[in-house]
Amino acid sequence: HNGKCADRLMNTAPEQTAAHLPLRCRFTSRGSAEADRLELSSLFVCVVALPSSSSRAPFEGAFVEEDVVLSWAGNNSAKYPAGSGKRDVDVWTLISTPAYGSQNKCPQEAIPNAVYHKVSTDMIVAFANLLGMDEKEATRSWEV
Repeated sequence: HNGKCADRLMNTAPEQTAAHLPLRCRFTSRGSAEADRLELSSLFVCVVALPSSSSRAPFEGAFVEEDVVLSWAGNNSAKYPAGSGKRDVDVWTLISTPAYGSQNKCPQEAIPNAVYHKVSTDMIVAFANLLGMDEKEATRSWEV
């Protein structure tokens, strides 16, 4: 969890302390320069394994601009030296935009199956589109 739990705990404390003010928080998909509290965003993070042969990404990591679903894509496999074992799969970490996370917000302790399938499919499709790959092939052959 993030600051939300600390904020709730501090609000139920019997006495006010110097820690109360800095731990106040709110959820928002857009940060504010004038915020008087910690601003938290809802995000989804999806780890996807895809065949190395189908990973045509010209980058190892990228902030994704102007996409409603993805804000970041990073190739975890690129961290390891080329000769460090068989690499027939690339493992990517995909991070949603705050707006997408807010629209699909659910309890993080028990993500409902419908939300899991929707979000993972949306993120795979967005990444496939980013790479110029076939969406149907990606949703069929990539493993979340």
